[in-house]
Amino acid sequence: MKRLLAASIILLVSLLILAGTNVTQAEWNAINSGYGVTTNYHDIDVPLGEHVIATAGTTDERVTSVNFTWKKPDGTIAQWEVVPVSDEPLTAPEVPGGAPEELTNWANKHLGIQYWYAQDKYVVEGDVGWWTVKATFILGDSKAESQDKFRATSFFAIDEVPFGTIILLITPFGFACVYAIKKKHSNHIKTRMKMPT
Repeated sequence: MKRLLAASIILLVSLLILAGTNVTQAEWNAINSGYGVTTNYHDIDVPLGEHVIATAGTTDERVTSVNFTWKKPDGTIAQWEVVPVSDEPLTAPEVPGGAPEELTNWANKHLGIQYWYAQDKYVVEGDVGWWTVKATFILGDSKAESQDKFRATSFFAIDEVPFGTIILLITPFGFACVYAIKKKHSNHIKTRMKMPT
């Protein structure tokens, strides 16, 4: 019984940790397949009023420009901008100015890879929540896309906690505990009531 309880507690704690973890996209690594995008606030909350710099990169020399689409948490478009890619490629470990740590780490691991880049900037104002920046790479008549997400918060924001998921995980565990306690209690009473024959 104690082993089952210990295993149940370990499972519950593991599930709660998974429920509380934000799953984000590490999209700059997608450049290994040709196209990638990231922001200077990748995996970091953005205070309202701050500039977010999106960096899009490609190993495809045919790309002429990048269309950056900034979307608010409700999905509406906040800004749409077409930016030409750099005239000359960078060779890793070189990185563009204002590059986030994610890009720098990638460049240090992929020495000698040439890539072209474009950057766009947006000041996040008014809307708290998960924003998306989508980069559409223009290759003459063709297009390729990549996107990154970041979360805007205000100074007074309260962190989001997945209460619904936590409650869903705790409820069955609670019912199982109550059932086990009642069953143990009822077995104890039956044992006491048995009379020797």
